Amino acid sequence: MKVKIQTMLGDIVVLRRAKRQSRARLYDETPIHRDNFVKLVKEGYYDGTLFHRVIKDFMIQGGDPDSKGAPAGKMLGVGGDEIMQMRRNRDRAGLQELQDRLAAEAEQQAKDYAGLTEQQQKIYSTIGGTPHLDGQYTVFGEVEEGLDVVEMIQGSATGRGDRPVDDIEMRITVIE
Repeated sequence: MKVKIQTMLGDIVVLRRAKRQSRARLYDETPIHRDNFVKLVKEGYYDGTLFHRVIKDFMIQGGDPDSKGAPAGKMLGVGGDEIMQMRRNRDRAGLQELQDRLAAEAEQQAKDYAGLTEQQQKIYSTIGGTPHLDGQYTVFGEVEEGLDVVEMIQGSATGRGDRPVDDIEMRITVIE
């Protein structure tokens, strides 16, 4: 099963597979979240919602039902089920900016890794993730196609609350 998120900037596709070793999937390890997401998609729950929070080189969030037709500048993100929080850690900055960022990331990593076992630290350093967000969000899938669209959304100009200045609406469909 594939899920397609259509935006004015292009499509993002997530593919469901049974094993977590595959490249992109809706995870079987999180059946309650996955199945609820698919049910809501089939009901059209997310259609017309916005990507309401965007932080460059970190993540995009969308799916707040209060975002449908929301006036510009309205704070969003507390209206219910959010469809996704996609993260991307890629820096295309100049050398000095990159060095400054790496130093800041190393400092944050030291804070994030405090209290983690050596095995947990190895997992985060090789696979990735954001330890300080663990336990707050359930990962139930990954992007198969359209990471360039995620990056374009991340590059959007934002205003108050990290909301894109120009609304980016979505329509989501399940493709069997």
